[in-house]
Amino acid sequence: MIDLQDRINKTIYNQINGDRAMWVIGGTAISTDKGLQVSFGIRAKNKAKSFLISYDEGLDLYNITFYNKKGEKIESISEVYADQLIPIIEKKTGLFLSL
Repeated sequence: MIDLQDRINKTIYNQINGDRAMWVIGGTAISTDKGLQVSFGIRAKNKAKSFLISYDEGLDLYNITFYNKKGEKIESISEVYADQLIPIIEKKTGLFLSL
């Protein structure tokens, strides 16, 4: 049985272009109990090597946290609408999630 967090993470994965995005940025996505963790091999302009997208059920919005290669938090952005996920990730990292 798939639990609620896995379904939420799958939805997030699809909202950021899923397999296509992972292919473009050389990334991998992992479903965690905190949200969808995406790691990538390409150098980002904000020096991030990964980001975590979590869902705030009460607000029906998302939070994005960027981490460097040491796993230290670089920046967090709260209260993000679903249609803002890709533009914010692309703006902050300089990486495009689609062709």
